[in-house]
Amino acid sequence: MQKSHLFFALLALPLFAQGQTQTLSRQRVAFTAAPNVSHLASEGSIGIQMPQLGYHARLDGEWRLNQRLWLRVGAGYTLMRYKTDIGQFLQWPIQVISGVYDPSIPGESLVTLRETKMLTLPVALRYFMDKKQRFYADLESGADLIFLQYNDVLRPHIGAALGFQFGVGRQNWLFIQPSFRLVLDNQGSKILKSNKLYPYSCSLEMGLRRGLR
Repeated sequence: MQKSHLFFALLALPLFAQGQTQTLSRQRVAFTAAPNVSHLASEGSIGIQMPQLGYHARLDGEWRLNQRLWLRVGAGYTLMRYKTDIGQFLQWPIQVISGVYDPSIPGESLVTLRETKMLTLPVALRYFMDKKQRFYADLESGADLIFLQYNDVLRPHIGAALGFQFGVGRQNWLFIQPSFRLVLDNQGSKILKSNKLYPYSCSLEMGLRRGLR
């Protein structure tokens, strides 16, 4: 009987330790890395969008405001990639019969591939849904410094994330959080502005969080 009690006590020890470490820190630092898939939101039809893989990396500082509410401020680098099949945009001589274009004859689709590289500067509020601080939600706003060929532009964005974290020792947490971000201003790109396109991305963020004090 004593052996069975000892066995269940050992199983419960990580849960007890996690509950203890969650309340120790008031400040944390976190490193996040994530693959992302980007799209272009449009007021009209822009063709068939084909998912392209990009990435996102960020370093954050986090401060506890009360038992469940935290402030997050960070800086990171993001690569967003978009691929769009506009359709039968190009016309070839073989498609013209007696001076008349025949759309039934196969031609060539126009496929565009664009990349956006940016420095991201987010500020977010995080709310923990349970006392053990495992499940949480982030609401984010911030600015993106877009690196363009001739000049760089600063554009605002909004975002949200749902996360789960678990302790891996005293003052250390591993976390995973699906996230969404939308760039609100397209004034820096003539192509995006003329077509009323707004970039957004979905990411699966993973990382390590470390308590400072």
